[in-house]
Amino acid sequence: MYKFFIPIKSFDQSKQRLAKVLKSAQRKKLSKNMFLATLKILKKNKLQPIVVSSSQEIAEKEENSFFSKKNLNEALEDAINIYAKKNEFIVIMHADLPFISNQDLDYLINLIHQQRTFVVPDRFASGTNAVGFKWRNQKLLFGKNSYNKFCSYFKKIGADYIKVDLKNISFDLDTEDDLNLLTLDKLNKLIS
Repeated sequence: MYKFFIPIKSFDQSKQRLAKVLKSAQRKKLSKNMFLATLKILKKNKLQPIVVSSSQEIAEKEENSFFSKKNLNEALEDAINIYAKKNEFIVIMHADLPFISNQDLDYLINLIHQQRTFVVPDRFASGTNAVGFKWRNQKLLFGKNSYNKFCSYFKKIGADYIKVDLKNISFDLDTEDDLNLLTLDKLNKLIS
């Protein structure tokens, strides 16, 4: 058995680093559309994600959700402790992945069935866009330089982990440079 957790801030608070290039309404729409697209592809693949959000509104709209005003790591830890059993395989995946595909999920699901610990870094190998492992009430390490923190942690506990290079999951939308890599058509679909 395994569980997927998708953390998401309030759409109003998301994507603040894009404030120089996108208006507030556009950032809100961008966050919402990427979140909904990520949920849709997960559900299409018969994965029932548990949404962990600091927004009561988002949490109330999802069948499987957890609302918390705590920071990202603490909110996820609390949600995982409620929804997952000890030693159950969990996956935490961010919602701002505009290119995620069925093939990407097939690859991750294969790793999950093998109970293989994995980390999918962002395209700069500094952040972590997805991570999967057996839950043992450990502290989560999202934030600055999380990719190296997760890798160091897995090495420390002797977990046989792999870095997964899936460009569609490694590509997230956080900066103006990220936006510039989208086609105009793709960007327009995400913000309108």
